[in-house]
Amino acid sequence: MTHDHWFEGLADHLGSAYLRYSFTKGTVAECDHLVDVLSLDAGMRVLDVGCGPGRHARELARRGVEVHGIDISQTFIDLATNDAPERATFERRDARDLIDAEDLHGAFDTVICLCQGAFGLMTASDSPRDAERSGVDGNAVVFSGLAACTKAGGRLALSAFSSYFVVQAQANGEYPSEFDADSGVNHERTEIRNPDGVAAEVDLWTACYTPRELRMLMIDPKMVELAMGRYQLDNLDFRVGDIAERVFEAGELEGIFNSSVLHHVTTFSGYDHDAARRALAVQSEQLSEGGVLIVRDFIAPEDIEVILDLPADDGDESTVPTSCSTAHLFERFTGEFRSLHPTPGFRASAGKGEGEPPLREGWR
Repeated sequence: MTHDHWFEGLADHLGSAYLRYSFTKGTVAECDHLVDVLSLDAGMRVLDVGCGPGRHARELARRGVEVHGIDISQTFIDLATNDAPERATFERRDARDLIDAEDLHGAFDTVICLCQGAFGLMTASDSPRDAERSGVDGNAVVFSGLAACTKAGGRLALSAFSSYFVVQAQANGEYPSEFDADSGVNHERTEIRNPDGVAAEVDLWTACYTPRELRMLMIDPKMVELAMGRYQLDNLDFRVGDIAERVFEAGELEGIFNSSVLHHVTTFSGYDHDAARRALAVQSEQLSEGGVLIVRDFIAPEDIEVILDLPADDGDESTVPTSCSTAHLFERFTGEFRSLHPTPGFRASAGKGEGEPPLREGWR
């Protein structure tokens, strides 16, 4: 049988035995986490890329989420489809084709790609078509497709193998594999068994990443290409680049406008508080004499007391953002907010301040 990717033969042999592996046993807890951090609610649309036998898609569908799962393995799609719950649909599709899948572009509130289901596996070939698109850049193609399928303002949950973990495990003699530091690809030879216990020796190739390398993938040439196609004006240009690094020549620009992006520089740099300062210094070098640099972003407030009256009857008493009241949402925010301070959250208490007028009914 001719396959589009090396993983298909592996999946054909594994079949339902894939679900015997220990890493598949935390599905409910993993979906609890996804619902929480992605603010998933019943009726929202999720695309599960590299869904395998559908363990995440099926569990989310049981919770009322509309989930569409895709995988390159027809064997896994058949397993996922069998007795699938309502609101869960599946199809065989190559994740590398998502970038051209206009029927799916912008169609999902959230896109998930977990457990090396697609991203991270585009690193070896066993067919001419695969050879043309594989290598580490194949994972960039997958990433661009994931982004294209996510609605504006939507969320993307992606897992990737850590280069640091692989190197440390190998140094400790805990992981017998071959890691190519130049390409970031880890190769291992291992044994898998089918549902009848028949063993097969297989090769596994996994692209590994550092946090910085993942951030660089977010500088997406395909998104720039789409913008250029959509917005065509004589005085409008788009470029691929990182705002924290030099994109233009020194003195080339008369103005730079940072609109709510510098806080992402800090966040994506592991909350390195100097990252935004370094980014602004690089941008300043690109300004001409008399050029203007405008920053629109959050500020660190003074350490003063602020009194807020917030409605508590415009939602429920949970901390789920899509259903809770404004007051309860703010309570959650007080514990999770990340500022320039080393610990998350800030001090807050509920109740009427001394000497303050009585609260309106339904407010806190």
